[in-house]
Amino acid sequence: MERKSTGKTEKILLIIGFILGGIILILFIAAIIAAMLKRPRKSAMAIKELPVNPDTAAELAVPPPPTNEQRLARAIDLHNEGVAGNAEAVKEADREFERLRRDCPGNPVADAFHGSVKAMLARDETDLEERFLKAIDGLSLLDEAVAASPQDVTIRILRGKVAYWLPEPVFQRTETTIEDYVVVIDKELRKPGSLDGEIYFELIDELSQAYRRLNRQREAELCGRKLLVQRANRRMKQTGTIT
Repeated sequence: MERKSTGKTEKILLIIGFILGGIILILFIAAIIAAMLKRPRKSAMAIKELPVNPDTAAELAVPPPPTNEQRLARAIDLHNEGVAGNAEAVKEADREFERLRRDCPGNPVADAFHGSVKAMLARDETDLEERFLKAIDGLSLLDEAVAASPQDVTIRILRGKVAYWLPEPVFQRTETTIEDYVVVIDKELRKPGSLDGEIYFELIDELSQAYRRLNRQREAELCGRKLLVQRANRRMKQTGTIT
């Protein structure tokens, strides 16, 4: 009987030992996992501790998008390159103004410059029908811009210039040139110095030619004389003959 009870006790103690060993093992594993979770990630720390080169940081920085004013200035620069004869600049200006006017509608200055760009696209077009249609598109934009802001000198000059270079028998817009140039010249007479001198003389000369184109010789001669007087006065001011 004693042997049986002793053997049974040993079995019980052995089972209890296995159970306690398992519990200890589980607790040990749980402690290791908890320690790993609390430990900071070395890769993240390493990245944070790396010194940053200012030049590299500047290169990686994302530049802010251009403002609408900057976009307009860029498109106008391309327009001016087109006036000087750069056909590729004209195409790029057309794309820039398309996007700008889509994003910011209702800007008469942008409309007017885009109209001028359309006229230059017509200038560079070889197909006669396409040339005519593009010129009409340009004039439509310019007419809308003048209607929206009739006292804007820049818009008036842009439309007057386009109308001046279009053939009168086809488009019959010389009267438009006269209207726009008279408005601009009148503003200059009321407030001298508001317009660049060379542009002012150029407008008077082209106004005289526009009058001649419509057989209005008297107005053409008046403009011619005025141009001569204005140029003479300017030369005298430059040489100090008059004050």
